Amino acid sequence: MTISLMLPLVGKTQTDLKRVDKGTGPLSFTPATTATRLNPDTNLIESVASGDLREDGRQYLNRLYYSEDFSQANWAKSSVTVASDNAAAPNGKAVAQSLTAAAANGTCLQAVTDVSRVRYGSIYLKRKTGTGTIQVTLDGGSTWTTVAVTSEWVRLGATQPLANPSFGIRIVASGDAVYAWGAQLEDAAAATRYKKSGSSPAYSPQGVLIEGQRTNVVLWSEALDDAVWVKGNVTITANATTDPMGTTTADKIVETAVNNNHYVAQVCTKAASALDYVFSVYLKAVERTKARIQIEDGAGNGMYALVDLSVGTIEAATLLGTGFTTLTDGIDIAPNGYYRAWIHAVTNTATSINSFVYLRDDTGASSYLGDVTKGLYAFGHQLEQAAFPSSYIPTTSAAVTRNADTLSVPSSGNMVTLSPFTIVSTVDVLGNLNGNQQVVGSDVNYAGYALIQTNGIRSSLYNNAGDALGLVMEVPAEYGQSIKRGWRFDGTNQDVFRKGVNGTAGGRGTPVTEISTVYIGSHAAIQHLYGHIKNLMIFNRALTDAEMIAITG
Repeated sequence: MTISLMLPLVGKTQTDLKRVDKGTGPLSFTPATTATRLNPDTNLIESVASGDLREDGRQYLNRLYYSEDFSQANWAKSSVTVASDNAAAPNGKAVAQSLTAAAANGTCLQAVTDVSRVRYGSIYLKRKTGTGTIQVTLDGGSTWTTVAVTSEWVRLGATQPLANPSFGIRIVASGDAVYAWGAQLEDAAAATRYKKSGSSPAYSPQGVLIEGQRTNVVLWSEALDDAVWVKGNVTITANATTDPMGTTTADKIVETAVNNNHYVAQVCTKAASALDYVFSVYLKAVERTKARIQIEDGAGNGMYALVDLSVGTIEAATLLGTGFTTLTDGIDIAPNGYYRAWIHAVTNTATSINSFVYLRDDTGASSYLGDVTKGLYAFGHQLEQAAFPSSYIPTTSAAVTRNADTLSVPSSGNMVTLSPFTIVSTVDVLGNLNGNQQVVGSDVNYAGYALIQTNGIRSSLYNNAGDALGLVMEVPAEYGQSIKRGWRFDGTNQDVFRKGVNGTAGGRGTPVTEISTVYIGSHAAIQHLYGHIKNLMIFNRALTDAEMIAITG
């Protein structure tokens, strides 16, 4: 394969981008404002200076420690001894250990502290001695799943949605022994490719975060004690605990002894037209585990959604009054035990929009007799003119705008218009724009090259006039999943490959003029990916079907 540019964006700095480009000029990244990211190493939200890549988010591959060394203290043994037999493991190396039950129901478990989500725990096992029952668990032994262990290596496991999992095995018969290797705990409903872990869990950054311009119109986003926030039958304990950024700025909303609603709210201005708005906030349970988030126009028209912080769920949005439409909501796991809950609607033509966080009692009621000791933690309130939330934008006394991200590469030396080329990238999409999300684009005015994009369910190729070229590939949205996509132009037709499958049957039309710059993840100020790009490869020839299947599979 002839590659003109091959760039793993993960782990790169602005200096790295200028150095690795194999064309005639450097890859460059230009955000004009400070922005935030989720640091993959600390797993905390942090500010990133203007001009720096936002390598964002942690994708856990294996949440366990020491996945091949059960002698470590992270593995709690009860009536089980570990021997370094150095037996041949499934990877062909003599590293497998044996676990022997010193008494009936010997266990070897590892506990992980984390919020509730779907889990899959797996481990490679092989019978050494005995014929007794072998079982695995995800909940520390409350539930045991019997697995079939044979004289050959078998990867065995179980799935279960739960918080604070404790994964491992139980050897029921005293004296029985198994060889064990490659334990893995995943945030998934099925096993994926095994990833070894050591003194820390196995994870990788999600990639470089690319977003369009957004403005947080909420003032004092981290200071509920400020007068701009209306307090309805609550008091605020400022800087009460650690927040998702690792500092102590999260406030506690504490209910008063009044039989009514208990809330904080802020009134923000908006244009007198029906616009998309999304409100998001980081919440953490304390004495109260239930909340209600709401946006409205001040006249009783709006929407709300109910949040359960004990399990990390949010109920479907509910209309209030009239005029609000296209309701969506969601909840995302955030650092330090928080959830980021959000609601979105197309608003009415009122010139104000109010954001609320209500407390709810243990029965789920929003109006109740309060207890002056009970409440929950809140941080990072954000109201944006958009259909889904973007990365957190801190504010104080004024609204703050985060400018769009721009990642670009010169076409010279990398690709030639009217000549065959291939572009391959691993991307994910974080939210549904109800429009276009950019993967690879060209000059600001569609100056003669392919504009390649996704709108959540399809991928397309555009020409210099903005006309779609060829068939589009209809695919599920798969938000938040890293998907390998490849676009191939053979001089006449274009094909789009996704996850090793050709989703098109050739195209119509061709790019027509030379350009100077290709943009990755954006197209001027019009469209942006709102997602992650993990790598980028540009080939100055059309790859074969077999190559495309292999490289995107």
